[in-house]
Amino acid sequence: MRGNGHQVRICPGTPRGAGLTLRYLRIRTQFNALSGDSGDPSVMGPLKRARSAWHKNSYEILGLVNGGLPGFVHLPWSASPGFGVPVFHYHVVTPQALEADLCHLRTNGYTTLDGDAFLAHLRGDRPAERAVLLTFDDGPRNFFTVALPLLERFRARAMAFIAPGLHLDDASAEVLASPRRPMTWAELGRVHSSGLVDIECHTLESRYVPRWPE
Repeated sequence: MRGNGHQVRICPGTPRGAGLTLRYLRIRTQFNALSGDSGDPSVMGPLKRARSAWHKNSYEILGLVNGGLPGFVHLPWSASPGFGVPVFHYHVVTPQALEADLCHLRTNGYTTLDGDAFLAHLRGDRPAERAVLLTFDDGPRNFFTVALPLLERFRARAMAFIAPGLHLDDASAEVLASPRRPMTWAELGRVHSSGLVDIECHTLESRYVPRWPE
C-alpha cells in the first residue's frame, strides 16, 4: 500500500483499515468530534451535538471542500520541505483507535515531538524527518486510563492541555460519574512523571484567547 509518496507499512495483527495512510489519519483525527467527541451523548441532543461538531470542525470541512487543507493532507511526503509538522488533535479516545494510530506512526518511521522541539520548529529549526505532534485536549480521565498506557507502550510523546480549575479532587458525584470527568491532581502527577507528556494550560474559554491584547 502506498501513500504520501512512500511505502506505507501495516501494523501486524491490526484489523483491516487500521493501516491508514497518514493523510487519512490526519482527516480522521480532525473529524473525531463528528462521531461523539464533541460531548457526552447522554446529555447532548442531536442538534446540539451537530452544532458543537460543526463549531469544532468547520474550518477542516470547508478546507476539504475548497482545497484549503494543508499540503500534508494531499501531497507526497517527498515534497515535504514546506509541510511543517502535522498536529494531531484528540479529546476522548478509544483504545482501538489510538493504538492503531500509534502503531501506524511507529511502523512507518514517524517521530513524535515534545513541546520544546515543536516550539523550536516554530522558531525556525528544521524538525526530524516525518515529525508529528500529538495533542490531547481537556484532561479527561480517559487520557489517564486509555491514552497514557498506550503512549508509554509506544514511547510516544504528546502534549496535554488542561484547564486547572476543572481538576478538583472534591468533585461532585455527577462529575465523577461522567466519562469525560477531569483527571485528579494525583493522576496529573502520574502523567507528568511519565516523562512523555508536556502538560500545558488549555484555559476555560480558549476561543477568546486570540482576542486578548496580551
